[in-house]
Amino acid sequence: MAKNIPNPHDKYFSAVFSYPEIAEKFLRAFLPKKYLQLLNLSSLKRITGSFVDENLQEHFTDMLYQCNVQNSDETIWISLLLEHKSYHDPEIDFQLLDYINGAWQQNKKDGKKRQLTLPIVLYHGDKPWVRKPITAHFGETGKQFIDFLPKFEYILVDLSTFSEEKIHQMHLDTIILNMIMVLKFGRNKKFVINHINRIFYRANEYYNERTGENFFYVSFVYLLNIVEISSDNLTTIFSQLPKPLKSKAMTLYDSILKKGEQIGEKKGRQKWRQEGRQEGRQEGRQEGRQEGRQEGRQEGMQFTLEIIEMLKNNEEPEEIARKFNVDIEFVLKLKKEIG
Repeated sequence: MAKNIPNPHDKYFSAVFSYPEIAEKFLRAFLPKKYLQLLNLSSLKRITGSFVDENLQEHFTDMLYQCNVQNSDETIWISLLLEHKSYHDPEIDFQLLDYINGAWQQNKKDGKKRQLTLPIVLYHGDKPWVRKPITAHFGETGKQFIDFLPKFEYILVDLSTFSEEKIHQMHLDTIILNMIMVLKFGRNKKFVINHINRIFYRANEYYNERTGENFFYVSFVYLLNIVEISSDNLTTIFSQLPKPLKSKAMTLYDSILKKGEQIGEKKGRQKWRQEGRQEGRQEGRQEGRQEGRQEGRQEGMQFTLEIIEMLKNNEEPEEIARKFNVDIEFVLKLKKEIG
């Protein structure tokens, strides 16, 4: 599978954190203890919408939650933000200020009380994130006039500092452990092919639960999206998975592959008509079909993640089928598989 699928990381992040129970597990793992003691995470409720405007789209994808404060009628917002770049952006402080101010402006527009917003940045780049105080942007003058600069914090989860050994030493919930492994090693083709059993370590603990099963589906499709995988590679991957997961993965892949090949045949015929006939070569027909099948498989992987997310948001299968111009049977089969 080719890597040129638009925004697979965004789709994966949004799909996984659309489950409040997964978000709660993540927060219990990475929120500092002093904040954990102040919050009633069992009250966590997802808020639809986003405060990432067009100026911030290249920087973040966000998932927003509301949470009750312990022993209080007050609530705060917790914003999970996936940093898009594979390197630390020194403008992060200003981007987060824009984001939080956007949330407050929306509160005002809606006639509601401004909500305190706790930002958590999830960074899965290769180079370590270097945090600097906001005064560093203003040199010596910033230190001299520090009273006139905004002061705020954000919580950073920097996966570049996580080794596989460290991940296991953190005693994470198994789904969170697997998610961190997916984000940390998912772009490493050799690791995915030869060690997918380490990515889905102890997945047998959750695969028979609906949320866990859906997490596996989304994670598996995401990995196929971002790594080029041949048929031989798939055989290696499937052989490492526990029997129940292997069966689920093979069924899901078969559904995507069949739909991708249908798309590919159509693309291949079109490509042959445009190129093969012009060149007057039989090879043009064969090459067109082959390239079309490849593009079809890529497209099949791409929209499968989107369809799964839409199904989880209870959108009608008929509307989804029309939007993606796919057979309703394909959508209904996915719906059945993800429950």
